[in-house]
Amino acid sequence: METRLNEALTTITSLIALTKDDLADIKEAKHDAVFSRSFTKENLAILFEKQKLALDTEITELAAKNSQQEIGDLLTDAEKSLLNDLKNSLIELHALNKRFGTLAIAVGEFYTSLVRAIFPAQDAGYGANYSGAAPSAAAIAHRERAGILKTRG
Repeated sequence: METRLNEALTTITSLIALTKDDLADIKEAKHDAVFSRSFTKENLAILFEKQKLALDTEITELAAKNSQQEIGDLLTDAEKSLLNDLKNSLIELHALNKRFGTLAIAVGEFYTSLVRAIFPAQDAGYGANYSGAAPSAAAIAHRERAGILKTRG
């Protein structure tokens, strides 16, 4: 079990390092660098899921074989320490991912507002003030007279 815990910890440590790189790069608008790591991060996340499943299976089997004892009594001090390190690393990764998500949303909103400022929306031909409500009968009649709107008839 100690080997599996070390492998899982190594995987999470790699994800933490890549996420820290992403945070640094997104702040400097190095989006290509962020995107280039996404495949690696996805593969590491899949690998960790497999490692976690193997650990869960091993712990469940250990508990089933020793049903009269508490699980904490079945683990060595090294295994307990590694589990604690893994827990702390997962907490750190969660916090980093939360921070990255916040920055990614902010960057996305910035680019959206920039695009809208450069290319104002014409919203279905009704202009930038289009509210989404159907035009009034008077507005339709005006458009028909002006040749802007053709109706069936």
